Amino acid sequence: MQRWWFLEENGDAKGTPSSTSQKTDTSVKKPKRPTPAGDRRYTFRVLVTYDLLKDETIAITGSSDSLGNWDPEQCVQLHPENDGDRNIWRLVTELPRDASVKYRYLICSVDPTSGNVHVRRFETHIVPRQVPIDLADDEVPTGQVQPKIDTLGDIDGNIKLDKGWLTTETIMQFKFFDNPFSVKERIKNRLLYVKITTMNLRINAESQNLSTLLEESLSSDTRENGAESATTYSFTEVTSLRNPNVGYEQQSQFGCPYHKDDFLIYNVTVAEPENVAYLVDLYTYSSKSKEDEPPYHLGYHYILPNFLKKSEGVLELPVTCASKHRPLGMMRIEYLKVTPLLPSRCTLERSYIRYWNKRWTGLDVGHRGSGTSFKASDGNVIRENTIASLKKAVAHGADMVEFDVQLSKDLVPVIYHDFDIYVSLKRKTTLETNDMLELPMRELTLEQLRNLKVYHVVEGRNREAKFFDEDLEEHQPFPQLAEALDLIDPHCGFNIEIKWSQKLKDGRMESELTFDTNLYVDCILRVVLEKAGNRRIVFSCFDADICTMLRLKQNLYPVMFLTLGVTSRYPSYHDPRCNSIEMAVRNAYATELLGIVAHTEDLLRDQTQVNLATEKGLIIFCWGDDNNCKDTIKHLKSLGIHAIIYDKMDIFSDKAVKESVFLVGARDSQAALLQQINIENRYEQTNQHEFLNDKNVRLSLDKAASSTAIICQIAYSLKTRQQITMISAVNMIFRIVCVIFFVQFCLAAPNSRYDGEDSRENSVDGVDQVHQFDLLIFTQRWPITACHEWRETGKGHICGLPTPATVWTIHGIWPTKRNTIGPAFCNKSAIFDLSQLTAIEQQLEDHWVNVEKNKPDESLWEHEWLKHGTCAAETIEQLNTESKYFSQGLSWLEQHSVGAAFAASGDIKPGYNYSLTTLNKALFDYYGKDVAIECFYDHKTHRQLLNEVRICFDKQLQPADCDGIVGMERIAIPNARVGTVISNCNAGNPIFYPDTVPTDTVPKVMDIEETYETIYTVANEQDDDQQQQTYEFVEVILV
Repeated sequence: MQRWWFLEENGDAKGTPSSTSQKTDTSVKKPKRPTPAGDRRYTFRVLVTYDLLKDETIAITGSSDSLGNWDPEQCVQLHPENDGDRNIWRLVTELPRDASVKYRYLICSVDPTSGNVHVRRFETHIVPRQVPIDLADDEVPTGQVQPKIDTLGDIDGNIKLDKGWLTTETIMQFKFFDNPFSVKERIKNRLLYVKITTMNLRINAESQNLSTLLEESLSSDTRENGAESATTYSFTEVTSLRNPNVGYEQQSQFGCPYHKDDFLIYNVTVAEPENVAYLVDLYTYSSKSKEDEPPYHLGYHYILPNFLKKSEGVLELPVTCASKHRPLGMMRIEYLKVTPLLPSRCTLERSYIRYWNKRWTGLDVGHRGSGTSFKASDGNVIRENTIASLKKAVAHGADMVEFDVQLSKDLVPVIYHDFDIYVSLKRKTTLETNDMLELPMRELTLEQLRNLKVYHVVEGRNREAKFFDEDLEEHQPFPQLAEALDLIDPHCGFNIEIKWSQKLKDGRMESELTFDTNLYVDCILRVVLEKAGNRRIVFSCFDADICTMLRLKQNLYPVMFLTLGVTSRYPSYHDPRCNSIEMAVRNAYATELLGIVAHTEDLLRDQTQVNLATEKGLIIFCWGDDNNCKDTIKHLKSLGIHAIIYDKMDIFSDKAVKESVFLVGARDSQAALLQQINIENRYEQTNQHEFLNDKNVRLSLDKAASSTAIICQIAYSLKTRQQITMISAVNMIFRIVCVIFFVQFCLAAPNSRYDGEDSRENSVDGVDQVHQFDLLIFTQRWPITACHEWRETGKGHICGLPTPATVWTIHGIWPTKRNTIGPAFCNKSAIFDLSQLTAIEQQLEDHWVNVEKNKPDESLWEHEWLKHGTCAAETIEQLNTESKYFSQGLSWLEQHSVGAAFAASGDIKPGYNYSLTTLNKALFDYYGKDVAIECFYDHKTHRQLLNEVRICFDKQLQPADCDGIVGMERIAIPNARVGTVISNCNAGNPIFYPDTVPTDTVPKVMDIEETYETIYTVANEQDDDQQQQTYEFVEVILV
């Protein structure tokens, strides 16, 4: 598993004692590697001021192969420099000479059974240590005899040595609180000491039987302090939240005292939890004990591993008298089992687990995005916890957005606040008492949540629906966490609150628990670790145990403990750690969390409580309805609160520049690089190039480059005025120029348009290559949109509709090659013979309709046969004549009509707006394959209209997915079957399914004003920030 390289100088060949010298050395010793050509030998020396425990050792990791490339399993062990001296540790190894090497130290241990490395503590400085290029042992500065000595955890006076995370080990946490001991009257007022000892239950050839092992453990109280007290590889640490300034420490010989109203937490780290039992010993002092007399062994109980199968639980255990082995009373222990997140995704390269920049103070955090939306009077107009709500907060300058995450029944992390929802049993606009069914959200899969008519708890209780915009994709409830990570501006931070049901003080549960706690947290963490990228993320939760899990399962993102505080607005929790700022601070300090999220009601009652957190170096956020006031927000910022979570960012934020602090920070960090970018020089190079369009017409870029230079100057001035990053400006300008070039080409050839077919005639060079194809695209079009499009794209264009007009008709059957243009006009000598279609001519007039009435009716059939049919006829027998080709199209229309697919869904009919997701789902449910959906953008109404649906078949005429069609792309949108839909439509805007052709359409030729409308069309595909910048550029250009 791990790679322990012991690379010492020849003179130091003799073995040096390690921290595990009393045991068999489990490290993997490899032969000394030859020094690669060009490498340099370097000596690492580090001063260790910490008392290492049995099984702990010092190791190093870094950015080179010889240091393990940050992989904890590949870190390299150091050795004490002198026998018996464990203060200075040393390693001699080879480093690459042509690069600087970054590194950091850690305290780790090695499981003697498996050889797995466990990170006990590690340096967490954002900028790690570094060995400069070419610095080697033979290049030590004059006068320096020994290589320099680092100090573990200390870089230039900045001390950061934080608790590690779980790689393969498990932590069993045992909690004693709420006066858990019930013993006989004569001893109930005595101070009890609690000690937990691990016992190895693994049975092998050398071990004794289980009863013998348990009997031997009874003598553990007679061992001298410091002697071996456990027969298994483990670490036991304890903290008392009664003491405000103590983290986890090793338990003493007779354990830790439990005082009245104390909160004792034991963390026991084990490698094989299924083979470990726990002996709980109780000690107390005799009423007649002398001053120097130790406490005596009062009682004990064994906790076997089969008691601890769940991730959390409560144990009611008898206390057995240590001398007479009779019952003394009972004790109650609440336990938590924290297992590692597997496979492990974390390295030692960097960690933000307790990092907070000093400049990040008074941050504005959008509560559930743009605020709660189901309050009686002042709820937000956008549904809470939706993509639209999150985007609105970002657009109004939110530094972070806060939202709630829980799991659907199929273990998908979704964004939603309440544990319960209401489901409508009938499709009616008026809701009655018996029309609603209340269900736990956890009982529905993601698909059910998306497809059922679901109401918020407030809507269900009032029988009054509040929101009717679910057809707009970004307004739908239950967005996936993955979608938020993909769709929200990455410069906006996330405060991800993990929703978890807790026990209330009166014994009730907020909601019934059905998920395993470890599974629940793992599902959320996997999505975040996979999708987060460089986004700033903070986890939070009201459940202290969930916070503990989040802290121990990963080392990348910080965790904050949400507190309810002292309040009458909400019922108190059973766990006292959440019920006051004082207890929350002590728990966060001991667990090494980033900080706490306090209830503002508590802070306004006693603002000195802010110091409880800041004096311990903790970060403090605040939440609550009291925050929805500009004066309160201002006051909280003056107290030094690091972030304020509130509703309605657009109303309460006082930011002059609506930008996230993280965007400003990113811009500042790039300032030096951006100053070196000479935009004008980059665009001058375009004077030497030419643009080749699809008609082989060369358009000179000389004049375009000149115009571009002017736009660049405008962009630069805007960048100065509005603090737009230069990289964004360059990207924006490039897109605008490309659109202008495209529109200029359209003006030059107004009758040329791309309708999903290749309008070019293929060359005849290499017949096999030209005429090969992968798919047959059967294209159906909506004649109302086709008619409107024809009239819009040219003067004097007249269209005609079939009778009735609201039926889907055939456009063509097109052979095509994936990811490129398909063959066309494959037989140059072919002619179109209408007489071959006499038997089906009437059907063609009804279903293969030519809406372009400026041309003869049969012109569409002629075009389709000569351009596409001749290519299909070469290789497919069923399509090798005109009659077969057109008959196949009629047959496919009868079997695969888009109108039938929409009718089968029961929800889609002309005259309404639909999301791309809704249309795609109806089509996929009907066909069982991914089809392609084409939209036509109406510049007059600024709407996208449903135009065509393309269904694909392979060469055996069997249905196939429409991947690789030119002009279409897989768009990542929520709720798609595999997260994507094949389309040219804008997934962020609704798609109108028209029922009539607009009567006010004025045929016209594209002019300069329409050019800018085209640019606005491009802007619709951008996120909010980019879109706003595009609009500002266009306005300047128009002026």
